[in-house]
Amino acid sequence: MTSSRSSLAARFASGLIIAAAWFPLSPLSARADAVITVVSPETSLIVEDKGSKTFHFHVDGMPTEASKAVVELRRFSSGPVSDKKIAAHAEVPLSGSDIEIALDVPEIGYYELTLRLESGSKQALASLVTSFAAVPTHAGANPSDFGVCTHFAQKKDDPQLFESTMKLVKLAGFSRIRDECYWDGWERQPGVFVPMQGCTDYIDAANRLGIAPLVVLDFGNGKAYPQLFTGKGEGHSSFPDTPEKVDLFTRYVEETVKLYNSKVKDWELWNEPQSWGKPSPAVYTALLKKVNAKIKEIDPDANVISCGGGGAGGGPGGDFITGILAAGGLNDQDGFSVHPYMAPYTPEFGYDAANSPIPSVSVPVVWKHLGKFVDNHPKANGKKLQFWVSEFGWVSSPINFFDGAQMQGAYVARAFLLSRSVGTCTAVFWYDFQNDGVDPRNNEHNFGLIRKDFSPKPAFVSMSVMSATVGSRPCTKVLVDDADAKVFAFGSEDSSGSGDVVYAGWSVASVGKGAKLKIPPGNYTRRDWDGHEQDVVVDEKGYNWTLRPFPQYLFAKKDAAPQG
Repeated sequence: MTSSRSSLAARFASGLIIAAAWFPLSPLSARADAVITVVSPETSLIVEDKGSKTFHFHVDGMPTEASKAVVELRRFSSGPVSDKKIAAHAEVPLSGSDIEIALDVPEIGYYELTLRLESGSKQALASLVTSFAAVPTHAGANPSDFGVCTHFAQKKDDPQLFESTMKLVKLAGFSRIRDECYWDGWERQPGVFVPMQGCTDYIDAANRLGIAPLVVLDFGNGKAYPQLFTGKGEGHSSFPDTPEKVDLFTRYVEETVKLYNSKVKDWELWNEPQSWGKPSPAVYTALLKKVNAKIKEIDPDANVISCGGGGAGGGPGGDFITGILAAGGLNDQDGFSVHPYMAPYTPEFGYDAANSPIPSVSVPVVWKHLGKFVDNHPKANGKKLQFWVSEFGWVSSPINFFDGAQMQGAYVARAFLLSRSVGTCTAVFWYDFQNDGVDPRNNEHNFGLIRKDFSPKPAFVSMSVMSATVGSRPCTKVLVDDADAKVFAFGSEDSSGSGDVVYAGWSVASVGKGAKLKIPPGNYTRRDWDGHEQDVVVDEKGYNWTLRPFPQYLFAKKDAAPQG
């Protein structure tokens, strides 16, 4: 997957736009000598459902005048803190540097969480402001086409947090993760294979929660074979381009698949070969043939995905898979992947694709084009190639994009809904789950749905609510599909309004747009992007829906709202 080792130049086709963030990227303190931290943020800043929740804080340098702690929740709005209505409030007397306080979260949503230390005269002495989310329950299986990239194999996270992080992956609404198992981490000496504990830990954690890993098999091995892999970074990215290298790489694949075949069914060969190693399609196909045969020998039911994304920026027109097929690799794979990054443009329209078989790089255009490509290239056994998007996403950097967090939050739900509406893609993986750092100027530090400190971004809530609401329902009807607005029906619709249909709609522009829907009359619930709900009555004339950039959802009112 794309990491700090890769270039992002191909992902962005325009200059930088300056703006501010929604929430501070680190806690704010009113006094330099008082530092407040959230205890176990991985389990306390994102919770399941509303109700009573207990928060724990720790204070270093507690002000001597402090007598009580006040905690407040404000439902998110883009205005200043002073303008936001308090949704929940609690306070406790201070008895030390550790603070425990219970708060009644009134409803699912995205909140600003404030802890304030006050004196007896109610003077604010120190404070912390961060984000907090209460999201829908994801008790069953999440949609099989919703995936997210993680960086467990890069050891950017404490292995002790793997389980907690994987639970958040599930709460976000994903059923799959994409991660790696590096050759040079497995075989540090020639012929000596020692399992990478980090890989075992994340694969085991995923299995316990019913999350399917897509494991990338990749990169050269300059640690064990410095004479063969002499490229940048100890040969980490050098491609196996000779029979000897191919045999050694295939042996690494054999050891990996033997170890994990009961827990991993989806394997992707290499990450972005057009950027890392830069083999020709013919050289890549030579490796693909050997690797596919070895994996199928060990596990005939395994799924082998080629292309590895086809290069940074994606090869969205199918250039790399076209080359693989020309080299005779059609029947040596189960599917292929692309990385169609289109930021900072919208998922609906993307950007113009000059000198390409497609007019633009957008979700509708790329997904339809590659769907036709699959139809036109059946395998010898009659099966269709699977089309995967194993990376794409938008950053939330307050430096690089106007309203970055808002844009990311709106686009994540819209992109997955658009993908489902086209219906050609086996699985889509958002890049990535957690920020890789804290520098707002570094794009790689800002792709996550949560920050490095585990505080949620709007995108986490947007994705979780969308996944829980739409679930695995197929797109059954297009109600509005123009340059300004989109409305799709997911699930079955009947004239009585008793079907399980969920209508999803949004405006493409940054302002609200009206849409007149002719849908069965009855009592409906309108659910906003953050889970807030309102009752709606639809009469015989239909429903006038004011759409916003964040998706909203409309479904027949029942005793239990749609959950998957």
